[in-house]
Amino acid sequence: MTKDITYQGIDWEVEYDWDDDARTNMEIVAIRTTADLYEHLLASTLDGLYETLEESFE
Repeated sequence: MTKDITYQGIDWEVEYDWDDDARTNMEIVAIRTTADLYEHLLASTLDGLYETLEESFE
């Protein structure tokens, strides 16, 4: 499944998957954007994308 989210001023298309309806073991499996990612793909950015994805379901 994919979802468009905005994080750190950049539009991201995040592809994600999980094991069951409770979203157990949710993981990001692909990230697409047109921005230059060199300075953005830090571990904290990936963590932030994950948290933003979770918040988008609220």
